[in-house]
Amino acid sequence: MIGIIRYIIYKKDIFFLIFVLLFSTTIFFSNDSEPVKNLKNNFTNYYTSILGPFFWYKSVFDLKEKNASLNERITILELEKTQLNSLSIENKKLKEMLDYKEKNNFELKLGEITSHNLSPTINSFSINIGENNNLKTNLPVMDMNGIIGKIFSVQNNKSVIQIVTDKNFRVSIRIGSNRTLGIFVPTHSKYGIIEGVPKSQKVEIDDVAVTSGISDIYPPNIPVAKVISSHIDNNQFFQNITVEILADVYNPDFVFVIK
Repeated sequence: MIGIIRYIIYKKDIFFLIFVLLFSTTIFFSNDSEPVKNLKNNFTNYYTSILGPFFWYKSVFDLKEKNASLNERITILELEKTQLNSLSIENKKLKEMLDYKEKNNFELKLGEITSHNLSPTINSFSINIGENNNLKTNLPVMDMNGIIGKIFSVQNNKSVIQIVTDKNFRVSIRIGSNRTLGIFVPTHSKYGIIEGVPKSQKVEIDDVAVTSGISDIYPPNIPVAKVISSHIDNNQFFQNITVEILADVYNPDFVFVIK
């Protein structure tokens, strides 16, 4: 056999060499004699011991790669689901507001919130409509739950709204069964107080303070806040009334400008 291989190498017949090697390998693996079986087993064990770790590492690497791909796909699907849910909620809100607009007696202009500014100087929103929509400063702004604020400044396609949580915001209201006049003053977060209601006037929990209508800005009977506590101090002439703002001042998508 060795002589044949030397002859082939000498003659440089590489194709014949390949044929001889393949033929010899075929004969070797088709031989079932005991010595050949032992040799084949030894060869197989040696092959497995050498290449086994390589195949194990490759299978682990492939599995990690597949898991990474699946995790990436899961993340993308969860993001798409979140976006669809968000769009669904936004569309539902928009439909509700459009239905509210149709049933309301006010002339309402729908605007979309484009930015929030909750700074120490002014609490405000910006909306995507302005002078080009015939808007001007001091026009009142509301959602379906009540007063949100008023237009503070206006540009061609943008308006800034001073919202009810701003420390400088004030609005005249009526409250209680006697529709007693008072002033809404924001305090913190979604809360405020009603000033100027005498102790003699009956005010109960869950009473709703509405715009009085005596202002040049706000039409009457728009909800502002509801009473969450009322306390009478004998040393004071006015009641201590705490209220919760009714409008969605932290997560609005759309608002109405009352023209």
